[in-house]
Amino acid sequence: MSVTAVEELGLRFAGRLRLGEPMSRHTSWHVGGPADLYFEPRDRADLADFLRALPPEVPLHWLGLGSNLLVRDGGLRGAVIATHGALSRLERSGEVGVYCEAGVPCARIARQCGRWGIGPAEFFAGIPGTLGGALAMNAGAFGGETWPHVQAVEVIDRAGAVRLTAASLAAWEADTSRTLYRWDVRTPEEYAAGHLPGAINIPRGVLEFWVDPQSAYFKPVFAPGRRLVLFCAAGWRSALAAKTLQDMGVADVCHVDGGFTAWKAAGAPVAALPRKA
Repeated sequence: MSVTAVEELGLRFAGRLRLGEPMSRHTSWHVGGPADLYFEPRDRADLADFLRALPPEVPLHWLGLGSNLLVRDGGLRGAVIATHGALSRLERSGEVGVYCEAGVPCARIARQCGRWGIGPAEFFAGIPGTLGGALAMNAGAFGGETWPHVQAVEVIDRAGAVRLTAASLAAWEADTSRTLYRWDVRTPEEYAAGHLPGAINIPRGVLEFWVDPQSAYFKPVFAPGRRLVLFCAAGWRSALAAKTLQDMGVADVCHVDGGFTAWKAAGAPVAALPRKA
């Protein structure tokens, strides 16, 4: 990574990005040499912005609470992203569900689920890290494990795009406490042949015109506060469309990994327009 690129990142993410940060400050054992880059995002949108700006060849490391984490004295090459503090949403989802971001400590999950009277979640009290780490290693304690309790997973990739699996979207659809707006960016012909029930067709070629408030074709559905789920045939067009929306300032947008093909393969319901006589 060039000196110029590092300087540009430092200016763009001033106050959140530190160079040569000693990892001993961020591990429970208080050991570890410097990380080339250490980033503490403000929120998920800031994280996505940083991932888009980071050169793809730079190694990436994720940090939760730093519990039981050993970092060599020589430090870490690349960028370390601290999730604790930024990805901290923990809220109830329906009668017995929980929406939780990767930076939430597992002990907090156990306490809050106890207050809500839902579970079993007591085993999380014995896991010293965050949910992100628990998912990565299927952490467990007291006879319980993480993954058997997971219904849906939302991930962010190196390009800063948020992705859902088809199975995760199906689980979210069953949760009436979440409002999702499904947008099909395929051609009208593809849409007519089959699509997700309730999805609206916005061909990829007109997307920017519908999003731009200054455009004569602007659609108010893109107003802030609405979660948009994009999909296409296999996930490629929707990934590019999601990035375009993020670049235009639409924060709460994701796309379905594998697209309509994966949706059908998961056995999820499909709608189609009636054929013309």
